[in-house]
Amino acid sequence: MPFIGDHYLFEVLDVMFRSLIRPLTRTAYYLPADRTGVMHSHQVVVSTLIQSATAAGLRPSTNVPLLSGVLADFLDDLIGISQSRPQPSEMLARALEKNLVAGAVRLQRSETGYPSFAYRPAGWDTDLPLMRTSSMVSEIAPVVLYLRYLVRPQDVLIIEEPESHLHPAMQAVFARELARLVRSGVRVMLTTHSEWILEALANLVRLAELPKSERKGITGSDVALSSDEVGGVDVHAERGR
Repeated sequence: MPFIGDHYLFEVLDVMFRSLIRPLTRTAYYLPADRTGVMHSHQVVVSTLIQSATAAGLRPSTNVPLLSGVLADFLDDLIGISQSRPQPSEMLARALEKNLVAGAVRLQRSETGYPSFAYRPAGWDTDLPLMRTSSMVSEIAPVVLYLRYLVRPQDVLIIEEPESHLHPAMQAVFARELARLVRSGVRVMLTTHSEWILEALANLVRLAELPKSERKGITGSDVALSSDEVGGVDVHAERGR
């Protein structure tokens, strides 16, 4: 009898570890809602901050606004990418490039170690500076870069407002690509106001309920999600309680 009790105790501890402790040990990356603006102006922002820091002793009062912790981490990640090498999640980055931006998001390293980013449309042999691309490309670019150089399977990727600057049809495509991340082992968390994103994810759950023989030919059948892979909280409803 004692062995049975020990067996159940170990099972309870294992469940607690998997559901409560293990998620806290995973590396998390946060993509803020205003990432498009930062991608367009990150070099200017960092240059200004560096200049104000070196001149702080001479000019203690400065009009340069302080960055939030989230934006500071985002800029730090972008700078760190210049020293990174492609991760196993690069295949997910390529899928995003193919299905959403029809081109390649490119990292341009410099001798100073500070990176710049460009976009090369499919079929082109030259790059466009990211600030000259559409807002949709700039919106997807950091997700591509994070998947290519930073995020590993089992990491947590938090994306704020993934629908920003995306046409409703592209929001549905993006939702399917996010499901692909989940299927590959990346833990994805979203904050969204988009009914298109939520409906697309709900459709993928409904799709998973169909027998595999009936999914053939249906868009998203390769990334269908089971109900236990998707969860959500209505923040407005929670606040109203």
